[in-house]
Amino acid sequence: MEQIFLDIQQWIAANVPEILYTDFDDYQLEAYDMPPVQFPCALVSFPNIRYENRGHKTQEAKVTVNIRVAFLVHERPDNYTPDTWKQVALQHWNILRKLGQLHGTRGDKYSALIRQSLTKEKRIDLQVYSLLFDTITIDADLMPTSVAVAPALKINLIN
Repeated sequence: MEQIFLDIQQWIAANVPEILYTDFDDYQLEAYDMPPVQFPCALVSFPNIRYENRGHKTQEAKVTVNIRVAFLVHERPDNYTPDTWKQVALQHWNILRKLGQLHGTRGDKYSALIRQSLTKEKRIDLQVYSLLFDTITIDADLMPTSVAVAPALKINLIN
């Protein structure tokens, strides 16, 4: 999972510079009155990993990747708001669209990220969206790289 996280973090830095902070999701948005992040931020987690045996102590891992994207939005796009401020209020949709382009990206050790859904959390303090992707990786860490064998010990009893 470390490599998937690092690749996503690097991809966001290169392709969505509007995101000012990317980290693992350690509930930063819930634990503080003012979260210790910069906005907009992307918080990555792996809420579900399903394993299937492939034989020879190897498993295929079907991984769900959740990217929570949080915005601190003060402007409203209501019908009384001037058009210039509406653009500011709606610019988070452009960032979400860019993040959707993670769909199809792949790494050396995992298959293409497949976008599954985009949902909005009900909050009054922040605009928070969850963007879910699925990918598959092979977990061969169960295979021993070497086996320690104790040397045979021969004991001769003398009568």
